[in-house]
Amino acid sequence: MVCQKLRTTLNRLTRPYISEKYGNEIEKIIAETQMMYKSYIEEFPYIGGNNNHLTRNLVQGAWGDTV
Repeated sequence: MVCQKLRTTLNRLTRPYISEKYGNEIEKIIAETQMMYKSYIEEFPYIGGNNNHLTRNLVQGAWGDTV
């Protein structure tokens, strides 16, 4: 639910700028990106979320952030 709401908000805020830069190709680019994202997200293992006290470290490591 949160993911869908975030995606809708980002789409509403960024679509005009992206369309201006990429024109009619934007729909194809978005469709390809969403397809790739969905295939990757299905491969991610569940690491325990809030039940794993090291989840924060793993997420920050992906960002390259050590704070």
